[in-house]
Amino acid sequence: MLICAPGNSFNEDTVIRYNISQNDGVNTARVLHISGHVKHTMIYNNTIYVGPKQDLPLLLFTDWSGGNPEGTTFINNIFFVDGRVSYQWGQSRSNVFSNNVFFGNHQEIPPDSHAITNRPSLLRPGCGSHGLDSLSGYQPAKAEGLPRGQVILNNGGRDFFGHPVPATQPPFIGAVSGTK
Repeated sequence: MLICAPGNSFNEDTVIRYNISQNDGVNTARVLHISGHVKHTMIYNNTIYVGPKQDLPLLLFTDWSGGNPEGTTFINNIFFVDGRVSYQWGQSRSNVFSNNVFFGNHQEIPPDSHAITNRPSLLRPGCGSHGLDSLSGYQPAKAEGLPRGQVILNNGGRDFFGHPVPATQPPFIGAVSGTK
């Protein structure tokens, strides 16, 4: 995922939600890259899987023509790492992490007062191949689901698989936030 704008331009209020990312960041490239004059990006309820042969930046923040990212928020995401990831902050400012799962080999987990580091109860993370049906392994393995995160206002109403997402109750953390 690339979110960018050169320093003399702008990109504000981008929302990234309900995505499943598997083995992105080919070779040593980053998974999420935020560059330039990018403000108030909200990244929530995503499931990001990094495979066992990967060693790369999960998040890369960079300057572009004098602009630097500011106010990026990460809420209710699952960062499931079977390989190894790092975080490169550059000159970014005011990043916020809340209610995220950081499982696996993270070089240093970002500050998140509600971070969870236990293995999330997913059916078969890393199982995706061709088509949406192959991603069913990213659903909760237990009936009670995954840990609950925080309520997001105007949450889009539906998760990755089209399940309704509660508007007033904490959703599951990750891309599968609703129930059938």
